[in-house]
Amino acid sequence: MKNFLKPVHIQAIVIYLIYTVSAKFLIVRGVLSMDSFFSYVLLSVFSSFFAVIFLFIFSHEDFFRFARVIEERESKKEKKLLKTYVHFGKSIATLVVGVIAGPLFTALTARILIPRSPYKYLIIIIASTASSILWLGFLRGAFSQLSFSFPRW
Repeated sequence: MKNFLKPVHIQAIVIYLIYTVSAKFLIVRGVLSMDSFFSYVLLSVFSSFFAVIFLFIFSHEDFFRFARVIEERESKKEKKLLKTYVHFGKSIATLVVGVIAGPLFTALTARILIPRSPYKYLIIIIASTASSILWLGFLRGAFSQLSFSFPRW
């Protein structure tokens, strides 16, 4: 239990807190804003940026110490299967989880399912962009159907 909390864990906590507070602010601002395009672009870039940061942190060897052992053990099997089969299933699973759950779970899913994929950053950027467009569109539509109005920024 010595040195259980490494500096990378503290960095992850601080980044997560910054992400959570900023994301809530941007979502509320996006719902209330009159400029839809700017809201979608801003939230998409923001989500993609934090998804990349989360994946970078999760890829640090001190964050998940047990992951290296699992990766080494599975690498021979994975190389054999990669030559035989095309692995779009893991990428699609990462995209689906990303669209539904957001950047944090996208990065975690990419770290677990596709750790050696050369396209993992592209996949999480696409998933985060789609997620932010989907959720902001859903919230804007839901609030536009309500009978009361919000002040516009």
